[in-house]
Amino acid sequence: MKPRRRHFASVLLIALSLTGVAYSAGAQQTRAFVAATDFATGSLADVTFGPPRVATPNVASISSDAVVRWYGGLVYVVNRFNFDNIQVLDPANGFSVERQFSVGNGANPHDIEFASPTKAYVTRYELADLLIVNPSTGARIDSISLAPFADADGIPEMDHLAFRNGRLFVTLQRLDRNNFFTPAGGSQVVVIDGSTDTFVDVDPGTPGTQGLLLPAQNPVTELVVDPFRQLVVGCVGSFGLLDGLIASIDPIALTVATEITEAALGGDIGDVATLNATDGFAVISDASFNTALKSYRRDLGTAQTMITSNGFFLADIEINDRGELWVCDADFTHPGIRIFNAQSHSELTPSPISTGLPPFDIAFDVALSLVAVEGPDSPLPNALSTLRALPNPSRGAVRLHLALGATTLPNSGDISVEIVDVSGRVCWSKTLPLSQAGKYALTWDGSLRGGKRAPSGIYFVRAQTAVGITTGRIVRLN
Repeated sequence: MKPRRRHFASVLLIALSLTGVAYSAGAQQTRAFVAATDFATGSLADVTFGPPRVATPNVASISSDAVVRWYGGLVYVVNRFNFDNIQVLDPANGFSVERQFSVGNGANPHDIEFASPTKAYVTRYELADLLIVNPSTGARIDSISLAPFADADGIPEMDHLAFRNGRLFVTLQRLDRNNFFTPAGGSQVVVIDGSTDTFVDVDPGTPGTQGLLLPAQNPVTELVVDPFRQLVVGCVGSFGLLDGLIASIDPIALTVATEITEAALGGDIGDVATLNATDGFAVISDASFNTALKSYRRDLGTAQTMITSNGFFLADIEINDRGELWVCDADFTHPGIRIFNAQSHSELTPSPISTGLPPFDIAFDVALSLVAVEGPDSPLPNALSTLRALPNPSRGAVRLHLALGATTLPNSGDISVEIVDVSGRVCWSKTLPLSQAGKYALTWDGSLRGGKRAPSGIYFVRAQTAVGITTGRIVRLN
C-alpha cells in the first residue's frame, strides 16, 4: 500500500521569481482540499481554516485511488491505479471540471509537479517514461526515459516529484516485480535539468549518469520541502523490517543525510512532515499494522509517540502555514481530519472533522507565494518593463515576465500589481514587498475578487513601483 501527500492552494496564486527558492509571505493559506475514499468510491472535501473550521464533503467525485495537488488556483486530482488521468477542478466555479486528460492506459500516475503554467511532469508508476504535459491544456509535450535507472524488470517505479532551483527531483523505488515488489537495491532520486530536460550527473567521477543514491530502499512519501528548502523523504525499505529511514536532500549541493531510522521510530514509515530545522513528524505502522503519529527530532534522531490507532488508519499528514498539523484519520467509527498544534502537540479539534468518506490525502491552498528562481544573466534595464506573457491567449493561468532595474526600488521597494478589465474596473490588486532588482515572473490564475473566474475577454495587468509603471495585456478564453 502506498502513502500519498502534498501541499496546495486557494483562489489566486501570484509567484514572483528570482532564484529558485520559495519564501513565505505571511499567512497565506485559507483552506484544505481532502481526497476521501472507502476504496470503492472517492470524493473531494473542502475544509476552511476558520475560525470556525467548516467542512463541505462531496464537493466533487474523484476516483477511489487519488491524490490531490494544487497549482494556479485549481485542484489537480491524480487519479491513479486503473484510472490513469489527471482531473482538474475549479474551486472558484463550484469545483467544476476544468479539464480531464489521460496520461496513458495502464500508466498508473502517482504525482504531478509544475515547472510553469504551461509545463508539468507526471510520474507513471507502471512505465519507464516520465511524462511532460501542458497543464493548461492537458496536451502531451514530451517524455523522458528513466529506463537507464530501472532494475532488472525494466521499470524504475517512479513515484514522487519536487521542482527546486530549476531542477526536477524524481524518487525511484526500484522494486522487483518478479518477487512481490521487494526492493531490488539502489533506490535513488534522479535529478533533471528543468531547462533542457536532461539528467544531472550527481557523481561525474563514476562512469555513466548517476542519481542520488538513498541510504535506504523504497522511498514512499512525498518529497517534502522543509522551511530551509531541503527535500525530505521517507524510505520504508522492506515492509515488516525496521530497515528504513527519513532522509534529507540538499537540492543545491546534491547531498543526502539521514534524519532518523525506522528503528528509532518503531515501525514502517508511511508519511513525513517537517515544522522547522529540529522538529518533524512521521506516521508509522507496527508489526500488527496499527498506525501511530510520532514527533521526532531531526537533529537528534529521537522520537516520541503522539497518538496511536487500533488499525491501519492514519494516512497523510500536512503542516499548514499557521503551524497546524493536519492528520488523515480513517478510523471506522469516527473518520475525519484531526488537527494539532505542531509546536505544542496539543490537539485543536475536539473530534475529527468529517470529510464524508474517510480522508486519505490533503492539499492546502496558497493565496500568495514569493518564489525565487534562477534567471538569465542578461543586463537589467534601468526602468520597469514588461517582457512577455505566456501563454497568451490563455484559458488558465498566465505568466507575465517583468524586469525591475535598480532605479525602480527606492525606499520601500514595494510593487503594486493590478488586474483591470476593459471598462477600467480593478478586478484584483495586491501590493508585494521586494528587496532587490531582478527579473521576475508573475503568475495570475484568472480569479477575480471574491474568487469567481474571470470571463472571456481582454484584461490589463498594471505593475507599478514608486518610480516606474508598466502594463501588459492578457486575452482570456473560456
